[in-house]
Amino acid sequence: MFLVELLRYITGFAVFKGTGGFSERFINLCSVHEIPLWSVAYHDGYFTARTTIDGYRRIAVCARNSGVKIKKVRSVGLPFILRKLRPRVGLAVGMLFFVVCISVLSNRVWIVEISGNSTVAEDIILAATEKAGLEIGKRTDELNVVQLSLDTCEAVEELSWAAIRVNGCCVYIDVTQSTESPKIENKDGAYNIVSSKDAQLVILEPYRGTQQAKVFSSVLKGDVLIGGFAVNKDESVSLVHASGYAVGRTETEISSSVSFTSPCTEYIPVSKTYSLRFFGINLPIGQKPADFSQKFKHSKMLVYGEKTLPVGITVTQYFSKKEENKKISPEKARLISAGKFMNDFSQFSKGKQIISSEISFSQQQSSFEAKGIFTSYENIGAEIPLEVTAEN
Repeated sequence: MFLVELLRYITGFAVFKGTGGFSERFINLCSVHEIPLWSVAYHDGYFTARTTIDGYRRIAVCARNSGVKIKKVRSVGLPFILRKLRPRVGLAVGMLFFVVCISVLSNRVWIVEISGNSTVAEDIILAATEKAGLEIGKRTDELNVVQLSLDTCEAVEELSWAAIRVNGCCVYIDVTQSTESPKIENKDGAYNIVSSKDAQLVILEPYRGTQQAKVFSSVLKGDVLIGGFAVNKDESVSLVHASGYAVGRTETEISSSVSFTSPCTEYIPVSKTYSLRFFGINLPIGQKPADFSQKFKHSKMLVYGEKTLPVGITVTQYFSKKEENKKISPEKARLISAGKFMNDFSQFSKGKQIISSEISFSQQQSSFEAKGIFTSYENIGAEIPLEVTAEN
């Protein structure tokens, strides 16, 4: 049934209205003259029906012989639509050509977006990707993203990895910058294990060297816990690199104070600029301000289904930075002070076992202070080179 309706729409048909006369005779005459009729419906004093374009041209004889007056209600179908568009053929062809161009060229690279580069300039990364084979206008199915990523990282030493994703005509490159490897100190020679802070020594296990402090005794910062020498069986002394495990019971105070008048940074929007993006070409609209502190970009591209088309707009918003002292309420100062205090405590408590704590909050005349005293077990051993003085 759908196929029949589709064919009738392609070839076109007429909807007409018949009044007066003998409608049954009219239908019989149409059957005799092989004029197709369908969707015949009777109403109060008239009837409606549909016929082909050729059938409506020959229907006048049947109407005259049956006394029925025929009036066309509307013409439906593709031929009538094309007839209306005939004066605008150029526009229709242009639109069709534009749609075809968009569909075909959407499979090529027109836009390259880079993210994750805080210190490496975009121009350096773009030059490396272009040398590796990523060019504007290249077919996306010809890209080997794995090899492209490896070649880009090899060309730019500051990058440790580049994740490349292709979506329609867009190529998104998310880079990970390499970090400096930690320097390994050369610790050849004799070393002592000393206390890094004032504490009560709880555990002392010398692995190499000679024990110099007693467990459960109080030690000061810099006191030698394990000496960097060993007494041999022949009572001679050898210098060694002392090693061991030393745990002390320490007491640490952490405080955080926030003034009721605090410096605040406010970012004020200055202006917006727009850039039309069409097949890799940027058409700027608006002028960038001469003075600004921050800028934020946001791109909106046309999407067809799951494909990103090479047409869109980029909005860039510019902000200026304003710093001034502002008064804050005691409640806000208390929250800020507590937040700073918890941040300091989280850094302090790493690698330590807290055995007791005493936390207090106090409001001064112009500030709010959070203070805590913590007793904990922690590793207090630190390696210090053994200084040897030669005597004549």
